[in-house]
Amino acid sequence: MKLYDSTLSPYGARVRLYAARKGIELDIENPPADFQAINPTAKVPCLVDGRLVLPESEVIVEYLEDRFPEPPLRPASAEGRAMARLLARIGDLYVYPALAALFTQMGSPRRDPAVISRKVEELAYGLDQLEAFIGTAGTAVDGGFSTADCALVPILLFTVQFLEQVAPDLLRTHPRVVAYWAAIQQETAVAPLVAELRLALAAFLTQR
Repeated sequence: MKLYDSTLSPYGARVRLYAARKGIELDIENPPADFQAINPTAKVPCLVDGRLVLPESEVIVEYLEDRFPEPPLRPASAEGRAMARLLARIGDLYVYPALAALFTQMGSPRRDPAVISRKVEELAYGLDQLEAFIGTAGTAVDGGFSTADCALVPILLFTVQFLEQVAPDLLRTHPRVVAYWAAIQQETAVAPLVAELRLALAAFLTQR
């Protein structure tokens, strides 16, 4: 199986973390020049498995979990699975959009303080939602590492890195998120991914 990806994509990192935690080998490549001919959305990540071409990280993870059900990374109960989906959606819908705008600002030589302030407020709202629903036992959903962790780890890594520069006090007002972030980095598959993303982000910002 081949995964077209970009190192700085939090959605690509979601799939990479999932595959690492499951022990699934993926041939990871940068998108080629004719990528849109392979994947009409022209977005990463994109999984190619034989004749199947599958964009969208959430769909890729669900497909891989169906194809490789052991060891399971979906919570065992219906309630747990619902919470895993909810937390992933909160990350996608309420945290990442503001984060993407901050990413653009942090990579620009001309930062707009008004835009940064507005996006930090939006990010605070997203973190409020995570604070309300995230687990308290070291994983996103209490009971063990799951697909929700794969979704949240990359997004929170960028969140922490950016907030340290523009709003360092914001995270401290979300103690459950802070505790989760400290705990989840102890997971064997998480630490290498976090280190990889930090290096890639530092290199990107240095070049701007």
